[in-house]
Amino acid sequence: MNKTDKLQPLQEMAIAYANSLPGAKAYWREDWETYYFDIMGKMFGIVHDNVITLKNDPYINTELREQFPFIIPGYHMNKQHWNSIVVDKNEFPDEGVKKLIHDSYDLVVKKMTKKQQAELQLRIDLGQL
Repeated sequence: MNKTDKLQPLQEMAIAYANSLPGAKAYWREDWETYYFDIMGKMFGIVHDNVITLKNDPYINTELREQFPFIIPGYHMNKQHWNSIVVDKNEFPDEGVKKLIHDSYDLVVKKMTKKQQAELQLRIDLGQL
C-alpha cells in the first residue's frame, strides 16, 4: 500500500474516526508505508493493505478471534495484544469498528503516565489539539 492507493470505505471511515478522537491523529507514515493512529506519540492502530490493526486486552482479543473469522491476530504485531480486521471480509457495522478503535485509544491513554494523561487533558481543555 502507498498513500496514493485507493482505500476501501471502511478504511477511510477508520482513519476519519481516529482523527476525531481527542488528541489523536491518523496520518500516512512514510517509513512504515501505512496509516498510523497516534495519541501523544503512542500508536493505537494502523491501516495497512487490507487490514485495520488495533490494540485490545489479550482476553478480549482471543474472544473476538473465536467469534469472528474476519478478526485475526495482529498483522506484523504482537499477536497477544493486537488484532487485525480483514477489511474485505468484515461483517461488523461501522459502529462496531468504531468501538474497537475507541477501545484501542482508551487502552493506550490508560497506559500513559499520570503526567502524560494530565498533559493530554490540559491540551484538550485549551483547545490545542
